[in-house]
Amino acid sequence: MDINKDSDNWTNDAAKNYYSHVSIAEVQSVAKSSGLDDGCDVDLIMEYVKNPNSILEAGGGYGRVVNKLLERKYGEQIFTIERDAHFLKYLKSLFKNTDRVEICEGDIRTYNFGKIKFDLVTVMWSQISEYPKIEQKKVLVRLKSLLTPNGTLVVETIDHTTRPKAASYFENQTYAIEFNDVTIYGYVPSPEEMKKYSLEIGFSNFIEVPYTTKTDLKRMIYIMRL
Repeated sequence: MDINKDSDNWTNDAAKNYYSHVSIAEVQSVAKSSGLDDGCDVDLIMEYVKNPNSILEAGGGYGRVVNKLLERKYGEQIFTIERDAHFLKYLKSLFKNTDRVEICEGDIRTYNFGKIKFDLVTVMWSQISEYPKIEQKKVLVRLKSLLTPNGTLVVETIDHTTRPKAASYFENQTYAIEFNDVTIYGYVPSPEEMKKYSLEIGFSNFIEVPYTTKTDLKRMIYIMRL
């Protein structure tokens, strides 16, 4: 695959394949090396979004974000959705003793939440970049549809000029990460692209929050309000 020529010649299935091969411990190690294990991103969200009744976290992973939300007593009810079997099993075991957390099995793009709407939807740890540029706006439209009338969407990702630490390739905001004969591709949207998405989708308020983790990794949080 020549990602030099076309940043849209891959799909999110590459990420799905990657996460089915990576262990919980390996993902935890990446979080630590990225400086996200202390929940600095969650703390920043709390500065800008008042305590919501309901939260949806897209992509539960190993529970990093949900754990931080629980520790900080942020949110009355927390939903998290995960599609990978071994991460799902881990999440169900991790949160089996709390009724504040509901774990949903499926893909955020197609999962049926019924009539449930959320005051806050979060897409953390560069997950938006795991969709090609051509798909990113569609994913954000889907997430907006899950918000309450005064809801907030938060998207957190790496700075678009910063090479991901594990990347074997990074050019024109496009990267590739190789692991155990599996390659994950990504496209990091710029602040200008994120603002354009926000306006076209119909959000009334858009805030950029640049920050640096304790391991000197430049990252961005985008806050979009209805």
